[in-house]
Amino acid sequence: MSRILNPFKFNPHQQIWEGVHDPVHEDAPTNLKIATHNVLKPFPWLIEFITRSPERFAHEMNILKELNADVIGLNEVTVPFIRVLLEQDWVRENYYVSDIVDDEGTDTKNKCTINRSSWQMGNFMLMRFYPHTFTSYMVPDSPNRDVITVTF
Repeated sequence: MSRILNPFKFNPHQQIWEGVHDPVHEDAPTNLKIATHNVLKPFPWLIEFITRSPERFAHEMNILKELNADVIGLNEVTVPFIRVLLEQDWVRENYYVSDIVDDEGTDTKNKCTINRSSWQMGNFMLMRFYPHTFTSYMVPDSPNRDVITVTF
């Protein structure tokens, strides 16, 4: 089962993230720099002084910024991590994103980043270019997990 997704882009004039529904005709370069990163989810049995989320998130933001990748795929992403990521100027100025946090601040708009399992983590993508196709696929043997694909 798959769903077509719409990415989000930051609107600097209104200071909000907006869904982008009209394709922007920009060609991706023939060479893309792609990065992936597994964001450690702070499981309940891991005590905060070990995972140090605020400190770790700040460090991860610097690493992701320094990568300067055209496409960044993130795994084990949580709502608190997304909140921090979407506040970064370098993200707001340069990337389309696969999802944003909902108005209640507990879930995401596209419902693909934070999966439907009790783990409350999922996948997230940052893209410099508007995708020609952007799709979420449910993993067949694991209905609470999604895979995100993008083509440029």
